[in-house]
Amino acid sequence: MIFFRGTREAIGHFWLKHLLKQQKREVRLKAIGQIKTAAIIFDASSESGYQQARAFAQHMSAHQTQVKAIGYIDGHKQQMPYIGDQTYRFVTLKDFSFFFLPKTHTLKELVVTPFDALFVLTAKSFFPLKAFTSLSAAHLKVGFTGIWEEAMDLTFDLPNHSSEELAKQIIYYLGQIKTV
Repeated sequence: MIFFRGTREAIGHFWLKHLLKQQKREVRLKAIGQIKTAAIIFDASSESGYQQARAFAQHMSAHQTQVKAIGYIDGHKQQMPYIGDQTYRFVTLKDFSFFFLPKTHTLKELVVTPFDALFVLTAKSFFPLKAFTSLSAAHLKVGFTGIWEEAMDLTFDLPNHSSEELAKQIIYYLGQIKTV
């Protein structure tokens, strides 16, 4: 249990709005084969979320895309025995400030990195992930409809909010974009 979470998130929303007013970002839509760098955010509290993100990351890597995957655990400790590497990073609430904004050097570095695309493969509405996604300098932000729509550039309305189905839709629709 996190004390005063609602109040802390409300103050975090205020700071997030302030930070977003200062942010300048260029939105660019690219075909899946043109995406050279991508970040994937997923819910690491379940093995299935990790496996779906891993499969999607492997698909993107097959297109010569450099991938960074960020697994979020909504707590102060990892319950699953994950080991991070150059591709996969696992973050907990310890990596966010008291008001749930990115705090650690690793997260701040990922926020300012201008990825070609940021894919949010979770349907859960975690405020720390919303803050990270909103502040990200990624040129294209993709996720579910109804989850932080103001932070996303492209959303998919899927009835069951399946991460696996979202990954399939992303691959299909971004694969249909014609190169100029």
